[in-house]
Amino acid sequence: MSWVNTVLAAAERAGVARERLLAQAGIAPAELAYERWPIDHITRLWRAAVHCTQDSGFGLKVGAQVGPGSFNVVSYLLQSAPSLRTAIAAVQQYQRLISDGGRFQMIAGETASWVVY
Repeated sequence: MSWVNTVLAAAERAGVARERLLAQAGIAPAELAYERWPIDHITRLWRAAVHCTQDSGFGLKVGAQVGPGSFNVVSYLLQSAPSLRTAIAAVQQYQRLISDGGRFQMIAGETASWVVY
């Protein structure tokens, strides 16, 4: 739920009350107590934040302020990886702890590699 808290805090800093944001997203305040949300909830929350703040760049601005702690235990695993390739492999292994919204894939080539989400 760290992403949820990140979005809520950023919206509050932009002057949008938590209750208004949740109502716009169609999410009951009691759902903040859940350990995980379905990806649909997360998507609706981000869209509601853009709507309520009237800032189409809301997601980019929030993302620029995100620190290592935003991914909970996975961030510490990534920080301790000896290489970028090992870190990406760890993301692939534990991606369900981060989100149910997508999957990371690494395509390794001879001179370049691609990370696909």
